[in-house]
Amino acid sequence: MIRKIIVLFSLGFVALAKTNLLFYCGITMVPAVMELKTSFEKKHDCTITIVQGGSKDLCKSIQTTKQGDLFLPGKSSYIDQCSENGEVLYKRFVGYNRLALFVPKGNPLQIKNLDDLVRRDLLTILGNPDTCSIGKAAEETLMRYSGHAFLEKVQHNLGLYAADSRDMNHLLASKQADVGLNWVASARTQEARDAVDVLPIFDLYSQPQELIIATLHFTAHAQIANAFVDYLASPRGQTVMKRHGFDHE
Repeated sequence: MIRKIIVLFSLGFVALAKTNLLFYCGITMVPAVMELKTSFEKKHDCTITIVQGGSKDLCKSIQTTKQGDLFLPGKSSYIDQCSENGEVLYKRFVGYNRLALFVPKGNPLQIKNLDDLVRRDLLTILGNPDTCSIGKAAEETLMRYSGHAFLEKVQHNLGLYAADSRDMNHLLASKQADVGLNWVASARTQEARDAVDVLPIFDLYSQPQELIIATLHFTAHAQIANAFVDYLASPRGQTVMKRHGFDHE
């Protein structure tokens, strides 16, 4: 009799256990995703655990561990890599990431454009291309702007590499750097809003980067993971994404 009760209790516990989705999310998109996941979790009686970091590092983790349910990097090229390896089950476009010049609040050193990245009186900062999407996007932008020689001059003028968009804003706010290239949306965060100013770059040089969210092939919860992908692409999801700095066109 006691054994039957224990078995029934165990079965009841399993039935009540919530589905948990493991979501690899680039740093810049985390505030928007955090807002959206709360309402989704309530509606679908699930939990979403966010692993945040530089997009390249996240991509490497996915390809190494072969685990997880969702992936949203700062550049669609990382989704392409996963697709080529057969790791993407379903994907949708959810907005654009845009690169811009970032300077400390008030622009005290009167920085105007990309040419200032090689000024000898400035300490320039870029994202690390080996860890994050802003590093790779910055290199591509500088190459389009004035070629490989200019990229090398900027790299020669670097004080240090930032690990990700959040780290870059911290370094600029704390006056450890004078100018950097970062995702526009990262300036919408509470920490950066009063600490940095954003100087736009022409799209001719800094092409908007597609944001693609994907369900990973090795998910055990494809139906609910796909539902979250659709939620980010829905009118409600797009309203939140736009408020956090991710345009749809």
